[in-house]
Amino acid sequence: MSRIVGRKRAATGTISVRAQHRNRAAQRLELLVDLVVAALEPRSLRQRRVVAGECSEPLPKLPPLGIEHEHVGVQVGHRIPDGRAAAVGRHRRILAPWSRGEALPTAALALSLLGALGLLSGCTDASRAGWWKPHQQLSWYWQLQGRVNISRPVAAYDIDGFDTPPSQVAALQRGHKHVICYIDVGTWESWRPDAKRFPRSVLGAANGWPGERWLDIRRLAVLEPIVQARLEMCAKKGFDAVEPDNIDAWQNRTGFPITAAHQLTYDKWVAGEAHALGLAVFQKNDPDQARSLEPHFDGILDEQCNEFDQCALLAPYLAAHKPVLNAEYNLAPAQFCGADNAAGIIGARFSVQLDGGVYEPCWRARAPAVG
Repeated sequence: MSRIVGRKRAATGTISVRAQHRNRAAQRLELLVDLVVAALEPRSLRQRRVVAGECSEPLPKLPPLGIEHEHVGVQVGHRIPDGRAAAVGRHRRILAPWSRGEALPTAALALSLLGALGLLSGCTDASRAGWWKPHQQLSWYWQLQGRVNISRPVAAYDIDGFDTPPSQVAALQRGHKHVICYIDVGTWESWRPDAKRFPRSVLGAANGWPGERWLDIRRLAVLEPIVQARLEMCAKKGFDAVEPDNIDAWQNRTGFPITAAHQLTYDKWVAGEAHALGLAVFQKNDPDQARSLEPHFDGILDEQCNEFDQCALLAPYLAAHKPVLNAEYNLAPAQFCGADNAAGIIGARFSVQLDGGVYEPCWRARAPAVG
């Protein structure tokens, strides 16, 4: 009798110890989740945002997580039909199944959580390889005003992000063309539908174009949600890449004490945000910082590098086998095409209005390169 009672007591004690182990395991898991979430928070939420329609890559297959405790601080979700992730609040839902009663080593659990949160899924700025990698010899056409001429025999179109509907982006892509989304990230434009979102405190001096004023790019916390929304617009419309204009404020009279370091910080942030949305991104002008920015961008679009004798500054992109696009306005093709072709620069003459009125590409004598 006493032995039976003793056994019962022993069994009761064993159950208690197991419960304690389960509780400690659950606590460790919650701590792990908190650490992962904390690691995400310092960076822009939107940089790691992978909502349905913004991340076309399937998630990796994750092992089942053996957890006795159901509440782990991250909401369990379900795979949607096309295999993309669904978002809940500020964090992605975990798509791996929870399997009760199965043990999983802490390291494997950590990898599963990191993968489920998108850190290993190929959909973050650091690891995602899914955006378009433009060919170094990329033939291109640039038009920002007027009805876009869709008959150019080129591999890429650079057109206005706000004015272009998704249907036109899709039509160009059906014609085997990549489409680049032009948006301004360095100046305020009075006619844009989001113009009222910019507080007056970040509006500086006029930049020489009607209705435009330089932005105080040091105020990233203010500009981040506005610029991010523009980048998301490009992604949602189906564009392949983005051309962020006016990222050379440090070289202009903006009304703010913007330095080269401020510019680098801002430009790298823009590039990272674009990549996080699956968009390629072209550096726009600022050839003096090309060496520092090249690792973060997929190509460069420079204006008048021949006229201002700056083409040599674009060498880091050529050395990295990335496209260097050059737009000239005042020089005749005979004055710069020879030099551009010899250097591997993809040059063309446009009208400064970029309305399609003038287009004289240097590669006319050869077949346009694939994208």
